[in-house]
Amino acid sequence: ADNGDFFSNVFRLATNPANTSVLWWGDRLLALCEGGLPYRLDPGTLETLGEDLFKDRSISESGVSFFSAHPKRDPTTGELFNIGLTISVPQAIEVYCCSATGELLQRAKVPLKEFTFVHDFAITEKYIVL
Repeated sequence: ADNGDFFSNVFRLATNPANTSVLWWGDRLLALCEGGLPYRLDPGTLETLGEDLFKDRSISESGVSFFSAHPKRDPTTGELFNIGLTISVPQAIEVYCCSATGELLQRAKVPLKEFTFVHDFAITEKYIVL
């Protein structure tokens, strides 16, 4: 509800403000948030153009729900790595490896033993550290 009172908003699902970081990826400027998908921005006007993710498939085709606001770029290959929590039982983290231009190259699901929130991760030459 627009009035902001507790009872009007208690059962409303949270929205994605896409307000945590920005990513220049290939030829696209994306605004990122922990709780959703990236939003594409017009780089000249910063107008919001809508949800956007991989260049080689639509969001509905990708099945991705969350794309962290803290992706990591491999300095050697230019590949972009990121994670996203899944809302499932058992809970899992999806790990994405993408080309420098925005195509999804690999995707893996890592099951979690208990419910948790993973805020960030790191990459090395050989590993992704969760």
